[in-house]
This record gives sequence, structure tokens and C-alpha cells, in this order.
Amino acid sequence: MTTSPPITRFIGEAERTLQALLQHQLQQVGMTFAQWVAMTVLSGGPLTVTRFTEAIAAARVVAAGEELRVADELEEKGLIAGGSEFSMTERGLDVFLPLRGKVGDLTTSLVAEMPGDDLAATRRVLEVLTHRAAQLLVGTTAR
Repeated sequence: MTTSPPITRFIGEAERTLQALLQHQLQQVGMTFAQWVAMTVLSGGPLTVTRFTEAIAAARVVAAGEELRVADELEEKGLIAGGSEFSMTERGLDVFLPLRGKVGDLTTSLVAEMPGDDLAATRRVLEVLTHRAAQLLVGTTAR
């Protein structure tokens, strides 16, 4: 009897490979993944410190309690401005927008010629798995 590899193997391989591709782009501008996530969060507009912290915590890109460290790093680089709320600076936009364009182009090339139904099914399955894993994570951290 042949056993199929677990789905987590394929998800992990895809995630690590995509992460490596993104990391290559981030290294070009001296940005970490956590900083990229923070800039992406702020690309929607200014956020209060509380909203920013909640968004970074939800993204699970830094250890709990380290969310504001990411903001401090970005402020030191002149990419965001702080205070009662965080927002991207002009310099931040000058770095973020071209980078987001490159990442978008890479994403487009990755999914080129894939049937829309396959992409929609993949998205649905990954959303369900992410939701279920998040529920399990809440259950394990509550213990």
C-alpha cells in the first residue's frame, strides 16, 4: 500500500520556497520579513499603536510582546513615523511601493496559466487549514 505524503509537507515546501523568493527581494532593500509585514499593514493608511500592535500580533511574525520592536526598527530607518499612530514616511513609500510592485510581478508570474478554478480551490483549502490551525493554536496556548 502506497501512502501519500502528508499535506503539510507540500504546504511547508511551498511556504519555504516562497519565503526564500520574498527574502531575496527584501535583502535588496535591507528589510526583514517582519518589517515587510509591518509596512504592508501600514500601506492601508495610518494605524494607532494599538491597531498596529494587534495587526502584527495577528500576523505571527514576531514573538508576543515584540510587536513594537518592529516599529522601532522601521522608525530608525526613517520608513515610518511614530507617535500616537504609525504611518509610512515618504522614504518608506519610496522603498515599499517598488518592492510591492516586484513582489506583485513575481506572484503574477507564479500563477500565470493556472486555471482560475484551481487557484480558487487552493485559496479555499488554505483558508480552511489556516483557520483550523489558528483554532488549535488558541487551544494549545490557553492550557
